Amino acid sequence: MARTNSRSRSSGRAGTSAVLALLLAMIGLVAASTQATAVSVRGGEISRAEIIARAQYWVDHQPGPYDQGRFSPGPGPAGELYRRDCSGYVAMALHLKDSPNSSTLRNYAHPIDWPDLKPGDFLTIPGVHTILFHQWLGNGQFTYYSFGSTPVKHATSSTSARTIDSHARARYEPYRYNKVVEPDGSTPPVPVTPVVAADAPSAIIDADRISLYAIRSDGNVWGASQAAAGGSLGAWQTLGSGGGSFVGRPAVLRLSDGRIALYARTTGGVVLGTNQSVVGGTFGPWMAIGTSGAGVTGDPVAVQLSSGVIAVYATTQSGTVAGVSQSVPGGVFGSWTTIGSAATSLVGRPALVRFSDDRIGLYAQGADSYVYGTEQATPGSAFRAWARLGSNGAGVTTEPVAVLENDRVTVFAGAGGTVASVTQAGPGAAFDSWLNLGSGPTPLGTATPTVIASPGAYSVYARGADGTVWGSTVPNHPEPSVWAPIGSGASIVTALTGLRTSGGVNCVYGANSGGAIAGTCQSVPGGGFGTWSNL
Repeated sequence: MARTNSRSRSSGRAGTSAVLALLLAMIGLVAASTQATAVSVRGGEISRAEIIARAQYWVDHQPGPYDQGRFSPGPGPAGELYRRDCSGYVAMALHLKDSPNSSTLRNYAHPIDWPDLKPGDFLTIPGVHTILFHQWLGNGQFTYYSFGSTPVKHATSSTSARTIDSHARARYEPYRYNKVVEPDGSTPPVPVTPVVAADAPSAIIDADRISLYAIRSDGNVWGASQAAAGGSLGAWQTLGSGGGSFVGRPAVLRLSDGRIALYARTTGGVVLGTNQSVVGGTFGPWMAIGTSGAGVTGDPVAVQLSSGVIAVYATTQSGTVAGVSQSVPGGVFGSWTTIGSAATSLVGRPALVRFSDDRIGLYAQGADSYVYGTEQATPGSAFRAWARLGSNGAGVTTEPVAVLENDRVTVFAGAGGTVASVTQAGPGAAFDSWLNLGSGPTPLGTATPTVIASPGAYSVYARGADGTVWGSTVPNHPEPSVWAPIGSGASIVTALTGLRTSGGVNCVYGANSGGAIAGTCQSVPGGGFGTWSNL
């Protein structure tokens, strides 16, 4: 019995040692596996396997309802938040530093052909929708990830399908992230592509001399100006030093002394600014505007008050509008602070008006598809709580545009297939009911319109879903009107900007599908528009 027990204990010790050795080996294998699997840093190189794993994370851990004004975390460190919509989802999967839209997402990638799609590439319809490609199943079938509506999903489609994720298959453009790492550890070479316009331009006019400013795919702000009124635009050139990470649409101000100031947001969510040293001179280095300014997600707007002080406003990843201003004219900017309080998240580029007494009014698109507004009670005071504008205002699909006439505010916005408007009966009065301004043969509410004021009327221009541009003239208390195409040869993919010369000629600009800033002007005041041309 003693010998038997001894052998049993010896056998048990041997068995325990074997199990321990096996466990240690397994731990070693897990450790080795962990070391061999690289985990990306935000904005850095990333493997295809990690892209798919990150995409699957929001399928397995639903971030919440689709909401362009709200942000949720991915699987990375705390604080890495991404917008809850289609392009925000793809940005999360790619582990980008920013949450670009379906148009500016292309700035982080290069075009490829459909047959070359691999796991982690993406398909986008600029300005409309984007999905993440997963894998081929054979016979043209494939799987993909999408957050076009609630919930985030993994779905199947085909290259022969008429629609993919409720959008025409033929409109999708395939792209490959520039920092993707292949399974063999290599990073595919990024083709040399032309530097193109990445978003809508901003325009300004002085003594009938037009200047345009736009952010291009290299992340810099570019500008071009007429040497004389009515002349051709000069060569485009980069403005300021220290750029290279800008996205969206810059804000432009002509200061009271004639110099130009520019403000733009970076992929890191910070607003930078620069200005000319002298009228007509070069622009200085880009500098951060204010303190505590991280987290900006919407394009900035800016205004110079009668005192000479400049104020800048933008929406943030927390769904608020924040603002910052100089303490004295030409001085440093203070700390960014939240403007007013809102019952819903605010998104996109706010619209700004400056009243005759120097008060500021701000208007922004809500994540619930209404437009909200706030204004200062007195010049320089705190802003009131944000409130919905007018009645029957549901269904807004773009950022608002605000026009001020004798201190009476009128607001326009895309609303599905049309453009809608709401106005005050008089200065300071309540806003009326929203009114649809008619429609054309193509949906007109796909991008932010531009509005040009003229005596007693507003000229409204909107991009159609097919890239054409349409115009309508409405009274300054807007009513439905007829829409007609402006110019010929347009293929616009962004919001529009417009201006009016002292002679009453309207000009309209946007970025086209070829990545160029294009424009057209009336031949005479109130007349027809010429052919859209690259500028």
